[in-house]
Amino acid sequence: MSFPKQSEIELPLLKALLSVGGKAEPKELYPRLAEGFPQLTEEDLTARMPSSPSTFRWHNLVQWSRQKLVEKGELDGSTRGIWKLTSRGKARASDAASNISEELLLAHQATLKDLVYENESEVKARIISEMQSLGSTDFEQFCVSFLGPLGYEQLQVTKRSADRGIDGYGLFRQGVVSIRSAFQAKRWRQNPVSRLRSISSAARSKVITTTVYF
Repeated sequence: MSFPKQSEIELPLLKALLSVGGKAEPKELYPRLAEGFPQLTEEDLTARMPSSPSTFRWHNLVQWSRQKLVEKGELDGSTRGIWKLTSRGKARASDAASNISEELLLAHQATLKDLVYENESEVKARIISEMQSLGSTDFEQFCVSFLGPLGYEQLQVTKRSADRGIDGYGLFRQGVVSIRSAFQAKRWRQNPVSRLRSISSAARSKVITTTVYF
């Protein structure tokens, strides 16, 4: 993925707002801003946040840049759904050419989110490698630790001799309701199993795997 740094979006965002009269809805700005970053691919523009599948990553990155501009006093954040230039923001957008050295310095400042985006592939590969190096029992215990913060309770690993492909059970809390759940832990490498066992004894099921292939 070839996302720009958060700071690199600030000035184009101000200029985009200036070009449309100083205020606009964010949905008008996302495609206009994307045109200024030709390195963005269609895959980049349609990628979604893992933690919020309904949110596009490009939109999220632009929203973080917008929030930074609000903190700097260059955008007015008082009206929900409308992004609006302040007098300071208008001045920065208008005077950018005369302050090019300062703008270049600002554009190269990396935020924590920028570093996460830049190193995401490397981090994912490292995590998968570490999980694949775990023994079967350790990977099942990892799955228990992983599911706990996601709302699962009373998690337990099944006995290997009679697990029928099911590696653990628990309860998933959904409001006041507890749903009996089961999980399968698949520490796959290059050649995953061709089919998964069906889980008929649970109302909710999860498969946790070290590969995306099924």
